Amino acid sequence: MKHSLAIVTFLFSAPKKWVQLLYEPYAPKHVNALWRMCEDQIKVPHRFVAFTDRADGIECERRESLPRVKVRKPDGITQEDGCYQRLRLYDPDLQASLDAEFVLILDLDVVLMRDCTAMIEACMEHDFTALRGSPWPNGDLCSWYNGGFQLCRTGARPQFWTEFDTKRFYRQREAYRMPSKSHHGGRRPHGTDQAWLSVCAGPGENTIWHEHGAYQYRNVKKLLPDDANILFFAGREKPWMPSVEQENPHIAAQWRKYAEC
Repeated sequence: MKHSLAIVTFLFSAPKKWVQLLYEPYAPKHVNALWRMCEDQIKVPHRFVAFTDRADGIECERRESLPRVKVRKPDGITQEDGCYQRLRLYDPDLQASLDAEFVLILDLDVVLMRDCTAMIEACMEHDFTALRGSPWPNGDLCSWYNGGFQLCRTGARPQFWTEFDTKRFYRQREAYRMPSKSHHGGRRPHGTDQAWLSVCAGPGENTIWHEHGAYQYRNVKKLLPDDANILFFAGREKPWMPSVEQENPHIAAQWRKYAEC
């Protein structure tokens, strides 16, 4: 039976860079918490699929982890790891195998603060929607899009995968410049897969941001807006950490409600 929506997340061995940065590793409990959260807070008929190389303990539908994607650096030897694997979800054949009209990619550390059905349905009026890129301290966007939320109508953006070249992208990203208020010019897009979306699509795609109740936790913390629908945790801080419990127990409790079932 074809679903309206396939919600997809990833649990795979941490990239080398994450290990070097001492990021806390993700685990099956984080997949289960996100799955339960989506079941409760997204009423659009959907399936939830975890692509993983660590299937033990995962309670939702799971598929074998997709082959990793690494970008070749200009020296021709070293490679950059990261979230490039998610770009495989724009392969039309892989999208079609999920048997859904839309595919939504979500980060494991997302927290849905309340029912997000209306927000998702509004996004489904477009062929593609992503979380808007965050601003640097000077107000410039770090990228056009953030990879923590990517929703695509099946087959609508094949170029996000078919035009991605692991041998060329590093130079493409370095050459691309985001707009800047500074006379020194803008920086290159920040990130891995989200940087490719910025280079490939430019600024024209639909996005969600504060006006839709979508917030980065680091920007709100103790002052959580009343209209918050969904929170994203870019960087080191995650909703299950003691620091979040201290800064905003309400947010920590919302995540814990689904983690401790």
